[in-house]
Amino acid sequence: MADIIGHKKNIEFLKKSIQNKKISHAYFFYGPSHIEKSSVVELFSSMLLCENKSFCKKCKNCKHVLNGSHPDLLWLKEPEEMKIDRLRKVVKFFNLSSFSDSYKIVIIENAHNLNISSANSILKFLEEPPVETIIIFISNSFYDIPATVRSRCQVLRFSSPSKEEIKNGLKKTFKLKEKAIDEMIYLAMNRLRIVNEFAANPATINIFKNKINKIINFLDSNKRENKYQLFNYSSKTAIDDLNNLLIVIRFLILSKLNNSLINESILSNNLKKVSAKYTIKKLTTILDLIIRTRSWIEGNTNKKLAIANILINL
Repeated sequence: MADIIGHKKNIEFLKKSIQNKKISHAYFFYGPSHIEKSSVVELFSSMLLCENKSFCKKCKNCKHVLNGSHPDLLWLKEPEEMKIDRLRKVVKFFNLSSFSDSYKIVIIENAHNLNISSANSILKFLEEPPVETIIIFISNSFYDIPATVRSRCQVLRFSSPSKEEIKNGLKKTFKLKEKAIDEMIYLAMNRLRIVNEFAANPATINIFKNKINKIINFLDSNKRENKYQLFNYSSKTAIDDLNNLLIVIRFLILSKLNNSLINESILSNNLKKVSAKYTIKKLTTILDLIIRTRSWIEGNTNKKLAIANILINL
């Protein structure tokens, strides 16, 4: 497991919880996407299961965690795994005895995909948890999981690491020039996972810039039919397209505000021109609509209708 960049306050809180034996039966980790919340969850789970409670990486439990084979750790990562039948199996998993005489831990990524029925199926566990069982929900937004679930969890908010934290972390791992690092951080908007992908494979930077500039130039066009070329309606690609549009809208907001973070020399010269077409209120409305549409698509809503609703507002 590589060193985690940022999130020091939350990591320290979790370490002290273990040291003081004040561990909650349920946690809710939330914050922006791509900032490595899951890395902190992995570290926390590893420390709980480690025979030395330190993630020594040498004991049998640590080795099982590292290769993803620990029998007392169940990690649900895909949206389709949030169905009610799957969550009933989670409850069954908790009711089994621990193989390592330690905690049984379930991690649910994309917890925003929990619907009311799914949440209710796991609510009984949250109200009457078996001894030494822990469930960790990971989501991008505080309000994206039902309040009945949220209120029964220890809540930890995650923020994007600072630019300096990311730069220092990259310098330890990659041999990159200062200017290249600055460009990566800017394009990724401090989203750590994206920065790491850029650093590991610099060729992806130009591919990403071309996608973003294509969207900016389409928005600059007065031909509405051009905007329909922004999206591919296959499931995974539609989400990627929405994420790219989300990035562009955020760049437009920064440009509109003349934010010091904006560096228009890196992106299309049309960025400032396009931002002038919209009010801040309009851009914020579009931003919220993209986020909601992304959740709808992940929940199997009709993709073409959902995306058409965004295009009408562009």
